[in-house]
Amino acid sequence: MNISLVPLYPYSGYSLSFNKDSKLLFLDSGRSALLLAVNVLKIQHERLVFLLPAYTCYSVVDVMEQAGVEYNFVDLDDSLQFDSSDLIQMINYFSDRTVVLIPTALFGIHLKNYKKLYPHVKIIEDLSHSFIHYKYPESDFAFTSYGRGKMVSAWSGGVLNSLSNEADEYYFRLAKSHDVFRSFLLVSLQKIVSKYFWGLIENTRFNPEKNSLHSSEKIVMKRLGTIKSSWIRASLVSFNSIACQEVVKEYQSFIHKEYQYNLGELMPYIRFPIKKRIYMSGVSHINTYAQTYRLSIKKRNIILSGAKLLAEEVSFLPTHNLVTKEYAREIIQHVNKKHSL
Repeated sequence: MNISLVPLYPYSGYSLSFNKDSKLLFLDSGRSALLLAVNVLKIQHERLVFLLPAYTCYSVVDVMEQAGVEYNFVDLDDSLQFDSSDLIQMINYFSDRTVVLIPTALFGIHLKNYKKLYPHVKIIEDLSHSFIHYKYPESDFAFTSYGRGKMVSAWSGGVLNSLSNEADEYYFRLAKSHDVFRSFLLVSLQKIVSKYFWGLIENTRFNPEKNSLHSSEKIVMKRLGTIKSSWIRASLVSFNSIACQEVVKEYQSFIHKEYQYNLGELMPYIRFPIKKRIYMSGVSHINTYAQTYRLSIKKRNIILSGAKLLAEEVSFLPTHNLVTKEYAREIIQHVNKKHSL
């Protein structure tokens, strides 16, 4: 896997590319990356409806509200993908609209090729839980996140990959619009520190760019880009997928099958999901995802069984580098007991 890092547009600061032909834009967050994709599609199409997983991060809903677009929800199956029958029903229901799917690689799962399955719809792949940058060149967009707690964490940042040729004109025009980007406090702090730190250098004879056509702001952003690219490099180097896979192997080998989802073997999960509530150090339940499910009930006016199970019963077991096999086995013992502790 060849990884190249180069400076890009302000608010992005760096570019991480697995494909020289891809159109990457790095932003302050995965949320901003999704918002940019939504705004591009709004320009291209008059009547849009976005179909979201009924169990996903509520920030995806926030983006829909911020963009002012119509959206609805689709149930999930036992593999954490869109439930096929429910998805077909919703696509048919909105046959008079341009449908945009946002399939989500929940906790690192490999997504189906939804563009191949449904070639007449638009696809925005949500890879914010995934180590894979993007999978299918046929998709219209793919975005990921490097926020805290993600598979590859660099404190902050997100990237949008435009995989559709027809998006070029709108994509780069919107990329230069400040109202698209929402910088977090951490990013703002980075800018302030960078400004004053590099301000000491900019007017000295040691600055090779002093007499160039670059503005002071561009110089500062280039310095910030160097800092952020270093974070990404360090995060990629320190990410130990083998350690994660070893812990996942313990979970998959010894947790009772009725508590497991039908997921891929030895995936480097950001968290390993099980069909049971368990309370131990490092185990999480992600209540904001349940908030999305509750909203889906109001939107659909029905109970979506797959999402209901996730929202009410699921726990997510830790898989990060600090989780040893020994501690994983302690967790497994608790999971396999007849009653949750």
